[in-house]
Amino acid sequence: MKNATLYQKKIKTLLGKFKVAKVAAADADPIRVLLRAVFESDASGKQARQALDIIDAEYVDYNELRASPVKDITECVGKDYPRIREKAEMLVKALNAICERASGMSMAYMDKMAKKDLRRHLTEIGLNPYTGSAVTLRAFGGHAVPVDDTLVECLEMDQLIHPGSELADVQGFLERIISQKQAPAAQEAFRAYVASSAKALAKKRAKDAARAKAEAEAAAKAEAAAKAKAEAAVKAKAAKKAKAAKAKKAKAAKKAKPAKPKASKKAVKAKKAAKPAAKKSKSLPKK
Repeated sequence: MKNATLYQKKIKTLLGKFKVAKVAAADADPIRVLLRAVFESDASGKQARQALDIIDAEYVDYNELRASPVKDITECVGKDYPRIREKAEMLVKALNAICERASGMSMAYMDKMAKKDLRRHLTEIGLNPYTGSAVTLRAFGGHAVPVDDTLVECLEMDQLIHPGSELADVQGFLERIISQKQAPAAQEAFRAYVASSAKALAKKRAKDAARAKAEAEAAAKAEAAAKAKAEAAVKAKAAKKAKAAKAKKAKAAKKAKPAKPKASKKAVKAKKAAKPAAKKSKSLPKK
């Protein structure tokens, strides 16, 4: 990340403001950790807890949840839940991959994996960066800092990271400046920071949406004007072409019309001589 030293100081200051005195113990069940991580990505802690309560009430066990259609999970948790369809798809895909690999609903086979291989495997079974990192950190004690789009947006809004940074770059940066020992507390601090930034973020998003709408309308207006201008130019060109064609046709018709034959000198002389004779005959008196 550009200006890493500057942003490192800012992040350290931020974590000092949201210092967590005691980190809650991780759930002993890795699949439970996975479920929690899926639902808390880009959502509040309260929303995640409510989603888990709904899942617990609706499904008997993980196996039933694994076999459930994505549509049913979406409707069960609620269509208004942040990115719920995406999360339901991720959840079903991951649980099915685990079941196929372990021949049952257990993540014990991951215990023997090197932490680097573990994170890659969690990605391969369909987990997004936040969820894979949270499972690595909470269920297996690996070095990871869970980062979702909302955290990136908040950090950028408060100028705590370089503008336009990608999620993977932010995650890599945070994992370089935050040690494995500090990671659990840092993750909780980041969650608290995002929660405290909710109103400011909502205001920013509304402003961004209004600006995007105005820009889209301006672009549409400009496009319509350009289209109208182009159509007018086409019509003008067609009219000019038609006028030229008409003129050409008239010229050709005029050229093709047979010329009136000229009278010979002898005929003209005879005609002139005949006129006085005609006058004379008219003036003779009647007998």
